[in-house]
Amino acid sequence: MITTLIASLALVAPQEPAAPSAGPLVSKMLARYSTAQTLAGRIVFTQAAQGKSVVIQTEVQYEKPSKLYLKQVRTDQPNNVWLVTSDGVNFSYNRPERFLGTRSRLVDPVVGRTGPQDIKDIYLAAMYSIGDKSPALDMMISRLDDLKVLKAMWGPMVVRGRTKVRDVEANLVEGTYRLGGFGGPLQGRLTMVITDDGDLLQYGQQEMVAAPGGTSAPFSLTTTWDCDVKVNATPNPSLFTVVK
Repeated sequence: MITTLIASLALVAPQEPAAPSAGPLVSKMLARYSTAQTLAGRIVFTQAAQGKSVVIQTEVQYEKPSKLYLKQVRTDQPNNVWLVTSDGVNFSYNRPERFLGTRSRLVDPVVGRTGPQDIKDIYLAAMYSIGDKSPALDMMISRLDDLKVLKAMWGPMVVRGRTKVRDVEANLVEGTYRLGGFGGPLQGRLTMVITDDGDLLQYGQQEMVAAPGGTSAPFSLTTTWDCDVKVNATPNPSLFTVVK
């Protein structure tokens, strides 16, 4: 059932002779992550504008149904660390800034009042406790509501040929996305690099941003997520430890 629902989320681009539709390829990628039993690797977020950049490195692994490790570090501020851990019995995460209290971390049972929780539920619980809740992570965790948000944000996409990322040849997907998500205009440029097997190697967004207070001309903001994540990899079991 979940595979059928996820497959229905993919975009089918208009017919273009020189650029085949990206719909089947995106569907294959979404299905690959939704059916994966294990996953492990790294995602590197880089956001650049006006000669400055911010980098956040994400280490992620999971073993379904409920073992999860997610660590994020902002490289220019190494003390800025976000960590989500689950051993399948309990899970812990940073206390969200908007929550009152003195404890730096929160611990919850995997089996809650509504029953067992899986990695999607844990990801939702920790949504405000991580530094980079990205489209790449959303697709790899495959929580259906997150995928629906992505689908609402995406415009038509087409395959523009082949490219290489880390010496791996893959398909270059180009399209547009709505700034601000639901209901916004199709103004941003979207790119994805996806292998023939359906692995996401890179996800990128580019948009023009207005300067605060209109003090200068709009500038280009580029955000890239470089993904080196293996589906059905063998996770490191020692990382599935609840950090309190």
